[in-house]
Amino acid sequence: MNHLVNCIPLTLYGVLSVGLALLLARRTQKYTTRGLVFLIVSTTAFALLEVMKSQAPLNAYVSIQSPQNGETFRTPAVNVVGTVSPPDATVSVLVHPEDTDQWWVQSSPIVHSTSGHWQAVCYIGTDSMGIGRNFDIVAVGSASPWFLDALLGRTFAPGRTMQRLPLISKSQLVVIKREE
Repeated sequence: MNHLVNCIPLTLYGVLSVGLALLLARRTQKYTTRGLVFLIVSTTAFALLEVMKSQAPLNAYVSIQSPQNGETFRTPAVNVVGTVSPPDATVSVLVHPEDTDQWWVQSSPIVHSTSGHWQAVCYIGTDSMGIGRNFDIVAVGSASPWFLDALLGRTFAPGRTMQRLPLISKSQLVVIKREE
């Protein structure tokens, strides 16, 4: 039902665009086929893009197996291991230092395409920063085709920060601590 509601403004936009084009063509007495085809194709493409934007990504089940909640680490590099289903889903790992409002996108995990097991190296601070602090780790995943995720801004470049977790499938939240 939501998809139908989302289509109403697009349908109105399309009808108004075609009506405007026909009115202009009538005033100038020139009905150019190329112009009408362009208008119809561009309106259809716009409508399809808007409908695709409203689509939630296909669900992926993502979990973190290691580290465990409450573990402590002496070094900034942490090996994070998990699973994803379906095995060809896209996975990203995000780290949130407790004293900031930012989530940091980590290097892309290596995903084994047949088993769905994945592994990533995540950083909780640097050699001198982050000591004595807690860090939240979460994995996010999407089973949507990569081109659709890229088109709709659901891809995550390593090193990028965000203030909120994306609205896609998430693993459990794991809290770890960097000890002195």
